[in-house]
Amino acid sequence: MCDLCTGEREDFHCNHPSCSSPGSACACRLSGPDRCPACGHPCLPWYFGVGAHGAPEPINDFFGGEGSENPGYDSFPADRAQLTSAVRGWFDEQGVGEDGLNPSDLDWFVGHLPDRTFQSRGEVLAALFQPFVGTPLSGAEWLRWDRSGAIPLGTRLTVPAGQAAALVARGASAADVFPSGEHRLTRESAPQVGSRSRPPAPGFPFAVLDAEVVFLGQQEQQGKIGFSGKTRSGQPFYVRADVRYALEDAQAFVGSSVGQSVLGGTRPPDHLLSLVVDAELNRAIGASDGSPAAFDTKGVERVIRSALAGAGWAAREVHVQYAGSNPMEAGLAGGGANPFANLPPEMQAMVRARMEAAMQQRTAPSGRPGVSPPSAPVVGAAGTVVCAACGSANPTTVKFCQHCGQPMAAKRRCPQCGKEVGASVKFCGNCGSRLA
Repeated sequence: MCDLCTGEREDFHCNHPSCSSPGSACACRLSGPDRCPACGHPCLPWYFGVGAHGAPEPINDFFGGEGSENPGYDSFPADRAQLTSAVRGWFDEQGVGEDGLNPSDLDWFVGHLPDRTFQSRGEVLAALFQPFVGTPLSGAEWLRWDRSGAIPLGTRLTVPAGQAAALVARGASAADVFPSGEHRLTRESAPQVGSRSRPPAPGFPFAVLDAEVVFLGQQEQQGKIGFSGKTRSGQPFYVRADVRYALEDAQAFVGSSVGQSVLGGTRPPDHLLSLVVDAELNRAIGASDGSPAAFDTKGVERVIRSALAGAGWAAREVHVQYAGSNPMEAGLAGGGANPFANLPPEMQAMVRARMEAAMQQRTAPSGRPGVSPPSAPVVGAAGTVVCAACGSANPTTVKFCQHCGQPMAAKRRCPQCGKEVGASVKFCGNCGSRLA
């Protein structure tokens, strides 16, 4: 816990050259003493990292709170009158209205500082530390941080109805959950975070919890799922669904991998639905053969509900609009309507054929290219050509087979003499016949 120590967590050893017992166990990890009770060398004060949460910034700066470059007032012990006089003198010296100083900040300090004697800056910062009070969350806002860093023991936490709160250790390594109501933050009420914070020295009244508070809204959310994956055989599979859901078990959420990634800041909270559901859909679809009997819309709904429940969320309503292998019917797996719905049926068929052909090319096994267009179609009856893929006759003017959707060759042949001609040629250069 100080520059003189080596080791991790509870295995600290003093590394000071003048230590009477070099390498001996050190107690710098304890929160309280200014000097290690084992080796006598300076260590971090108990209030290291504390800022006066909720206090005006100038007041926090004056006492050297977290993030302040000011070394802080340090003439202790000091009572309320002495501290008020010092702050007032600093305001007069700096000039009210300059550097962000405001008379109301001084009034705030006088109104919030208890009338007693303080032994350190830490005691002042702890006395000025304001309770955590949740505010209403609505709509898509379901998570709100109240950043603090180091929280003095005994700080009050107010969680509004319809919300839960989590006290989250740095890096989301641990979290304690609190339901709606009034709470006091102690090592007993927050055992997970308490076990990762500096323990207080025996008989010492002050210590901090190394954590931050996050409020979690439990109101209903609306979301859309647009998912694409592959079945066990490699066939593309698309899902489009509308979901109405809400946080039901905050403890399960903060303990889940999704909760830890969101609270740890590695994943954005506004992507919650896809974070929770996509991995399970990918696993379930990848294990199926994609047939309706094996994995239909009801199967997709079950996966969505199960995935949400596993992360502490309840699916109030799930409407699976599409589950299958057709990207057109799935709205291109984007969760939206079919963008080509207003096109003529033959044009939709052509677009669908091109998309399916491209998908076959992309999903073909390594070393086996997808279906390639024929170099030239076979001549059929007058004014037609035969598709090399399915053997169906097509007009010579089409570029894609009207029966199977495979690409036709860019060139065509004269129906009279069989000579190959360009796509834009109107008369055969070999026999003079008019081309359709």
